[in-house]
Amino acid sequence: MARFAGRAVAGLGPAPSAGWVTRVRVASVDDAVARARRADGTLVARAGRCAVLADPAGARFAVGEIGRAELVNEPGSWDLSTLHTPDPGGAEAFYGALFGWRAEPFGKIVLWRLPEYAGGVDGQPVPPDTVAIMVHDGAPARWSVDFRVHDAVAVARRAVRLGAALLDAPHDVPGFRTATLADPQGAAFTVTQFTWA
Repeated sequence: MARFAGRAVAGLGPAPSAGWVTRVRVASVDDAVARARRADGTLVARAGRCAVLADPAGARFAVGEIGRAELVNEPGSWDLSTLHTPDPGGAEAFYGALFGWRAEPFGKIVLWRLPEYAGGVDGQPVPPDTVAIMVHDGAPARWSVDFRVHDAVAVARRAVRLGAALLDAPHDVPGFRTATLADPQGAAFTVTQFTWA
């Protein structure tokens, strides 16, 4: 378990290749697997109360009944996950059937919203029931992860000194400064600094 300020922020484990996996907490893995299969998803692997699934376009993610991030939306912790998909309509049907998520356009992206969920931070530009985002950007189907930081430029420089590859230099979009990195084993992720305040 990776911890920051004494609280769990991510999990680490052996895998055939390096990469971050987005995991969604569910009440029952058995039920989630059954719903995913009915919605044309695939069971990739199962281990006790966790499972790795793939949506109809092939984007892999995990579901689990145990464990959770104890710190989110704070510098040094997970911020959000993004679904890159060639089939937004298919993704909307799949994740709606699986988790009850609603897709809502928001500029160039789509928000995944979960009614009655309360998350995020004060002042954020998206509704507090946003659980993830979706983009149709020509990339292969996959989930990517983002971590909140105080200073995206400083974190990118430090990561490169520690052996990371800089895949996309820090740049500004309205409200955010973000960079894309790959750790020394090749696992890609983004870091984001809020700039709207």
